[in-house]
Amino acid sequence: MQGRYAYIHTALIMGVVAVPTRIEITLLPGLPYFEVAGLSGRESKETRLRVEAALQNSGYKMPPGRISLNIVAEGYTEISGQALDLPIALLCLMISRQMILRPQIAAFGRLGLDGRVHAVRGGYARVRANYGEEPCHLVCPVQEDYLPALTDIHRNGALWAVETLRDAVLAISTEGRQGAVANVVERLKELSVEENGGSTSYRSEDMDGLVTVRGQAEAWNGLRLALAGEHHMLMLGPPGCGKSSMAGWAEMLLPELNESERRECWQILSLTERGSDVGYTELTRPFRTPHTGITLPALTGGGVYPEPGEVTMAHRGVLFMDELPRFSPAVLTALHQPLDRGEICVTRLKQRINFPARFMLLATANPCPCGYFLDRTQRCTCSPGTLQRYLSRFSRPLLDRTDIVVYMPDVREADLHDSFANEGKNSLNARESAESARQEITACRERQYTRCARLGLPPMLNSAVPPDLFADSFAITETAEEYIKVVLERYRLSARGLHRLIRVARTQADMECEENLLPEHVDMARIFCRSFSEQLYGRREKQ
Repeated sequence: MQGRYAYIHTALIMGVVAVPTRIEITLLPGLPYFEVAGLSGRESKETRLRVEAALQNSGYKMPPGRISLNIVAEGYTEISGQALDLPIALLCLMISRQMILRPQIAAFGRLGLDGRVHAVRGGYARVRANYGEEPCHLVCPVQEDYLPALTDIHRNGALWAVETLRDAVLAISTEGRQGAVANVVERLKELSVEENGGSTSYRSEDMDGLVTVRGQAEAWNGLRLALAGEHHMLMLGPPGCGKSSMAGWAEMLLPELNESERRECWQILSLTERGSDVGYTELTRPFRTPHTGITLPALTGGGVYPEPGEVTMAHRGVLFMDELPRFSPAVLTALHQPLDRGEICVTRLKQRINFPARFMLLATANPCPCGYFLDRTQRCTCSPGTLQRYLSRFSRPLLDRTDIVVYMPDVREADLHDSFANEGKNSLNARESAESARQEITACRERQYTRCARLGLPPMLNSAVPPDLFADSFAITETAEEYIKVVLERYRLSARGLHRLIRVARTQADMECEENLLPEHVDMARIFCRSFSEQLYGRREKQ
């Protein structure tokens, strides 16, 4: 590969994964010129500026003649050149014979004008990329997000973390034997010791800032059930009934990430600038709270170089949307795809990028603009037209994808007195109850994963099990099947409504450590799976 042509391996980010590719270089006779096919004119100019300055300030020379580079990448309309600075600089040294190129070399990194190698977005994904069947030696910047990849990266090759361009040349020339080259494994082992060495757990002090929600037993039980099976949930109620406070407890009840989920979340986080603020062992299950004025690209993801949006940042966690009707119709409509498929497809020019988006939607809403449509003590001041316009803001398809709908009434003085008498007046009981519920939710999820493993299925929670697997994986008894038929006929459930009922019933059975799905589980699920209109108008008729 020496002479007038050379190439080097690298990786480009596509969504949340890194796609291996090659960069080719050829040196032709002629006046000095530098061009990169695959980069825009501005990106090519900026890349040359950084590479040329880094080479000269590191004691090397820019190759004389016409330098033509080509990024072998299909399906990319926009490519950022910053992560390609290091491989391009190494190619310039290889083509001008200022260093010896070894086979199967891969590199990525951003160069400073002084020759230092800086971290880049998506380093974890680039390190984990499959660069080929042959052993591959990877040269990369020193950055902490490689830590979780130590057990599965480059089993047959070498990984060299370098701080300067000279270190990179030295690593390739001496196969990393020189002490001046940072050994990434040793460096990151030191970082792992500094980072606490274990996953975080919630302390009771974390719950001190939360308001204890009393007199809302149905909502509390519904929240536990939703978190156990990752069922989407909507909480309705007047102002001050505790909807937002209940959502605050949801964040505390989320179970810890398992190793597979932690790596998925870390890979997503490493693609954003916010990833540098959190260590791998400190990573917790996401709980995202977008503002009601969020734009469509901010929710779904996008940009010139597409980055994940809120639905992807909430992957394996909770997306909390407070005051659901205040979000724009376009934003609510965009939620349909991730709620159905667990991913979001972003189209940018000629690119179609799939971002993971498997989350639990937790939403709150007032039953009307003033909030007192179903209140027992205060009169609703909304006119019929105002109420109708408000209710029309609820996306019907979105509500049809909501598994659990609960109404949280105003809590009267008698309710509070009974609640305090039963639970005690200090917050210690609330913390103990929350920790017990969190352990119960964690155990319920483990039972679901164990069942999938026993049946040879990929790990998934009940909310993600497709209907064609209900008979094989949900252990529905004959009496439960008969009762489901009765419920289906009596309440005229749609196909999606029937699927919601069965999934929630299975989670209720798992919460009770019951192997089979029984009629009482279906009956309990029916309480939580009441439709939005049934919650509103059914309660209105009873008043």
